Amino acid sequence: MNTKHLSRAIDYPNLQNSLHTNGIQLSPNPIIEKYPTSDLAQETVAILVENKQKQLLLVQTTHALADFLGWEIPTGHLEPGEDITTAARQIAWQLTGYDTADPHHIYSYNLMGDTPPKVSHIAKAQSTRITGTFNRDEIDAMQWFSRADIQHMLDSGIIKDGVTLAALLLYLNRAY
Repeated sequence: MNTKHLSRAIDYPNLQNSLHTNGIQLSPNPIIEKYPTSDLAQETVAILVENKQKQLLLVQTTHALADFLGWEIPTGHLEPGEDITTAARQIAWQLTGYDTADPHHIYSYNLMGDTPPKVSHIAKAQSTRITGTFNRDEIDAMQWFSRADIQHMLDSGIIKDGVTLAALLLYLNRAY
């Protein structure tokens, strides 16, 4: 398929994720005047934080643009020059207040295949202790969930975030 870009309007400028409306033509199909896209400025890092009881820590966040409250794994951005496991530990601590040990990178993938690469990395670590409080500016709540709880959330369609969905499916299917 040959896509021709005709126009671009910035609908929501943001340093981390800008929303655009593009005019495109998918040959031989007609022109689509308003095709929504987003540009992630940085690679994302999501971390599966597991406790000694083999439960995962999920955070509940409000998504204003999508108008929903959702459960997710802690996710942030990879700063230039930062390695994935360092970023993952930092994200876990900044968002939840939990220190982690033994972080390891388990997977990387492109969020969208038809635009410039939007890479997301998934890491996993063990929680050690809580040394701070969760970031109330970004998180509404946090809670530990068992594998059975997570499977139920997936079966019920409760998990809406794509990065979290990918990470949880990997976690459940590969027994990380």
